[in-house]
Amino acid sequence: MKTKEETFQVKVTIEKKELGYIVSGAFEGGSNYWIDSVRALTLKGKPYRKNGYMSDVIEKGDGKLLITCQEPPLHDSEKNTFELTQAKLIKGIGMYLSEENHESIGNWDAGVYDAILQYALFGKGIYG
Repeated sequence: MKTKEETFQVKVTIEKKELGYIVSGAFEGGSNYWIDSVRALTLKGKPYRKNGYMSDVIEKGDGKLLITCQEPPLHDSEKNTFELTQAKLIKGIGMYLSEENHESIGNWDAGVYDAILQYALFGKGIYG
């Protein structure tokens, strides 16, 4: 007997500070094996001059991060610098939640933050 697949939409609420936790967790331990450097810019592309942490740029939504990979991660491109905005991170969270077997948000760790960052930047998981 064939089973019928059904798709459900689930609403998840994530506070802005949790966006900062994801970025911090990825940079401090989850993604540091493939990230070479990170630069903060305003949304208009000028150097971000506010004091604080890189995660503040995404948490506040008033800037973007240019993330340079150690090697080009996509086989069909030489590109190795990618732009992360608050909107892209939120999209990456949605992709992670819909495509991965995941634990509750409160139990996320550096490995999960790494996966979310990869979804946000590349649209899929590239690194292990």
